[in-house]
Amino acid sequence: MSTIHAGEVAATKLPYDAGPGITFAQQDSLPKLPIADLQDTCRNYLSAVKPLQTPREHADTVAAVKRFLKTDGPELQERLKKYASSKSSYIEQFCTSGNLVPGHHRKKKLTE
Repeated sequence: MSTIHAGEVAATKLPYDAGPGITFAQQDSLPKLPIADLQDTCRNYLSAVKPLQTPREHADTVAAVKRFLKTDGPELQERLKKYASSKSSYIEQFCTSGNLVPGHHRKKKLTE
């Protein structure tokens, strides 16, 4: 097996233009990430947390999700849809701003 040296890798020609910005160059032409149905999201959430909870905790969580679906959930879902309509990726801002990083506590508004 031969050893590859750093100079050899740097001199390798790529079959395409790997200039600056190529990673996200076509992002605006990609299909938008769909917003999941609120009922499906809540059902998936309950399935995910159930193994981590006691029966009592899970019953409390189910009750909280039912309240959410009857109160704030539908309005927040509509606000998310409105926000997403003007973005190429509605989730990118939240993923890259550090909001999904453990220990990071800044909140983002959906009204931007």
